[in-house]
This record gives sequence, structure tokens and C-alpha cells, in this order.
Amino acid sequence: MRDLILTFWRLNAEKAPVSDFVPIIDDDFALVAVNANGEEVVRFDGLRGLEEHQAGKEVYFDQRFTLRSFVCELQGDQAIAKTTGLWECTHREPGGGTSETLKADLAHTWHARRSPETGRPLLSLHVCTYFQYLPGFEPAQARDDASTDREFHLDFDRHWTTTGAG
Repeated sequence: MRDLILTFWRLNAEKAPVSDFVPIIDDDFALVAVNANGEEVVRFDGLRGLEEHQAGKEVYFDQRFTLRSFVCELQGDQAIAKTTGLWECTHREPGGGTSETLKADLAHTWHARRSPETGRPLLSLHVCTYFQYLPGFEPAQARDDASTDREFHLDFDRHWTTTGAG
């Protein structure tokens, strides 16, 4: 499971085409973010959703995911892992003349199952349970407070609270 997660992060950081994810995700894959109360705030379903997620991340460059902790348990025919990590990147909006360095602490829960056809482990659910920028590495505030079309990682105040990691 650890290798599956690291592969997902590598493909994510490299902005790999969605087709590169196909060997590691199942047909019902979903990527979800929840707030501190466990309420779903963002959801991307299937390949189309993953493609939308990846397209939104086009404003990030030199992404790196660093795994800090990994705990995994088997529950029947599923594996459930909890990870913490660090996301680092450079952010630049299209046409922007400057960039900024972003760093955020992350916590995720990952669900995997074995493919009935191949027996290979496949990710079925990826849940971001905590996302908080490190002091001094937050994105610049939106120039227009009425703007709601910024990529969701940039508007973390709308989605996550600043309470402890989940």
C-alpha cells in the first residue's frame, strides 16, 4: 500500500496524464477532501474527476510530496492507510509575472482493494482529512475577495479550519 501511495503522489507531482493512473486506481475511484468535522467539501469521482483535479493543479510547479508517517491495516478485503506528509510547490497563475513557494502539512486516508481480475492492489478512495499551510508559505490572498474560481487548494480558508491534524 505504501508503494501505491508513493506512486500516486509521484504521478500527481509530475502532472502525469490520467491514463498513467489507470493501473493503480479502480473504476470507482474518488478523491475527496473533508473539513475538520469530517464533512465532505470537495469531491472528484472517477477518471473524469481525477482529470479535473489534475487540470486544477496546472498552476503548481516542482511539486514534492514527502511522506512523514504511514499506518496501514487490513479490514476484510480492503487495506486502509493513514498518512501524514508535506506538500511543497511553486505556485504561479497563468500569465503571472511572479511565483510563490507554498508548503502545507497534509493528512490523508487511503482505501485500496485487490482487483478481482488481476489481484493487484488498486486505490479506491483518497481522502484528504487535513490541509494546512505552514506559516510564511501560504498563498497570497485573492486580489478580488468576490473571486470563487481559484483552485481549491488556494482557498483553504473556505474548506478547512485551522484546528489540529485529523
